[in-house]
Amino acid sequence: MNASDIDAIVRAHRFRRPFRGVMRVEREGEVLYERADGLANRSDAIPNRPTTRFQIASGCKIFTALAVLKLVEAGRLALDARLTDCTGSRFPRFDPKVTVRHLLTHTSGIPSYFDEEGGQDYEQIWEERPMYALRSPADFLPLFQELPQVFPPGERFAYNDGAFVLLALIAERAGGKGFPELVTESVFEPAGMVDSGYFDRDRLPERTARAYIETEDGGWRTNQYAVPIRGGGDGGAYTTAADMGRFWRALFGRELLGEEWTSALLNPTVAAVGEDDATHYGLGVWIAASEGRPRMHYVCGVDPGVHFISSAHDGGRLLVTVLCNAECSPWGLDLAIARAVG
Repeated sequence: MNASDIDAIVRAHRFRRPFRGVMRVEREGEVLYERADGLANRSDAIPNRPTTRFQIASGCKIFTALAVLKLVEAGRLALDARLTDCTGSRFPRFDPKVTVRHLLTHTSGIPSYFDEEGGQDYEQIWEERPMYALRSPADFLPLFQELPQVFPPGERFAYNDGAFVLLALIAERAGGKGFPELVTESVFEPAGMVDSGYFDRDRLPERTARAYIETEDGGWRTNQYAVPIRGGGDGGAYTTAADMGRFWRALFGRELLGEEWTSALLNPTVAAVGEDDATHYGLGVWIAASEGRPRMHYVCGVDPGVHFISSAHDGGRLLVTVLCNAECSPWGLDLAIARAVG
């Protein structure tokens, strides 16, 4: 399997719209394939390049999980600590039995600020609360902290962005630092992810792609007013394809956590109801498993103008990352490449 073979698979994939972004395939640290298409900045006609940084939406929930587990490993937080004891905030209608573990596994049953299961339009959230006002985990609380519990904690899996907002708040309190700083120290620096971070969208660093939403008249607009101005616990970090390779290698190499907590993160914890029968969730990561054994770990994210997936196969030996700064639907492409590469 060479680069031209992989390119044939990519060209045969049914993207929703022409591919605009970067993709990279690595095996045992060797880059088998890399391509960049489209523009990082349409106004100035700046092309996407392999080193371009992209928004990854919910793909960075695993970074939140790692920041939390690093605090657990250090004895500064417990997985079974109750939400009501470790945030310093009021949640008058939440079940007091909700724990950090429930939040990490999307089994808390708390409400979220965004009804993903109900098909809510993400942009509608900011019609009443300006997106530029959301710069820290605490800024999200008025959106959902007074809502009622949805189901008893532990009853079932239900994907929940609000849970990871609360995990970021918990990490800040236990770690004594702002959430971006905690992730930088817990994940980005030890993994060597030199191009990754939580950047304000009105102050982006060099080599950063803007994300684009296609309009009904065939035009486009950026997503600057469609997502919070700064990413946080539930999503919104920026990274590169190369940095995601560094991330997976550091994670599987036990460079971010010791054996006990790395295994806890990577092993199936709960069946992801609503997905296919083989899909499970660990602690911040999706897992495709058969007979209880992981065969693929992946993170993914969708925001207006953002599509992202990065998957690790065969214990991290094969890595496939696809970053898009337009709505192109790369779903399934990583798995097709992995099957072809073997």
